Amino acid sequence: MASDEPALRASLLQAYLREIARETPDDLGAVREALGAEAIARIEHAPGHGWLPIALEMTILRAVHARRGDEGVLELGRVMGHVAMRHALLRIVGEVSLVMSGRRPQAVLEFTLRGWEKATQNAGVPKLVMRGPREAVIRLAPVPEPLRHRALFVRLGGSVEATLGELCRVSATSAVELDPGWSWADTVFRWLPRDEGRATPRAAAAGRG
Repeated sequence: MASDEPALRASLLQAYLREIARETPDDLGAVREALGAEAIARIEHAPGHGWLPIALEMTILRAVHARRGDEGVLELGRVMGHVAMRHALLRIVGEVSLVMSGRRPQAVLEFTLRGWEKATQNAGVPKLVMRGPREAVIRLAPVPEPLRHRALFVRLGGSVEATLGELCRVSATSAVELDPGWSWADTVFRWLPRDEGRATPRAAAAGRG
């Protein structure tokens, strides 16, 4: 793997294969076919802390997206968000951060950006922009070429929705906005306390216009 190639921790690719087999087994055949036997063996035998090309994650997400569109990838993203929260160290760090910040969603979003930095290499540096007390954007600008598929940002949306729900006890939704030339990619989040129901980013945006 080239030293400047965008990469992902092998443990996360291993988690994708494990969770797809467990949670959405109908997708597994398409994912394994898209990856091929050599890539699957590479994922399965890599040390968890090691780096593998992020193109492998993109292959997984493209395969799920081809079968089930945004909803399928969003579902997978939520699963992966819960997986991250089951990881003992991430859970402890997340809980401590939230207790210190009063369980503010902004703290979870900032924690997500730190997670991106730990989990990826040469994959860009996302930024957080708060649009209000219940709306925020994670923007990646520019988007490295291997990451240029909306499925990645839909997956990010699902993962953060799950994390916000678990740690902040809110109902969250996400929407993806992409620059046609890939100079930026936005994942927009809105949330409400669970007793107020689910938020809808697109509806909110229309209401502001």
